[in-house]
Amino acid sequence: MFRRALATTAAAALTAIATLTVATPAQAEVDMVASPLYLGDYCRSQVHSSAGIGFYYGGSVECHSFASGGGLAYVGSGSPWSACAWYRTPPVIRIRTVVGGALGCTYAY
Repeated sequence: MFRRALATTAAAALTAIATLTVATPAQAEVDMVASPLYLGDYCRSQVHSSAGIGFYYGGSVECHSFASGGGLAYVGSGSPWSACAWYRTPPVIRIRTVVGGALGCTYAY
């Protein structure tokens, strides 16, 4: 009787340990908002050296330079996924539009 109880307890303990070691920790999500001026850094580095500002519209990051007479001049476009990845290393799991042409990036940690 004692051996059977000891064997059952040992088996339960080993099962509990195996369950604890197999379980994976929950993924945390971190949000970041890239403003148009912040996107300008990505644009200047990855799209065109004269870019100073970028807007997330229509599924892409539109890059612009500041025109000499005022206003903006379009200089190219980039990927919003690449822009989010350019700012942080962890995998990007979601992007979204934020008010004013900003880009929202969600990362998994």
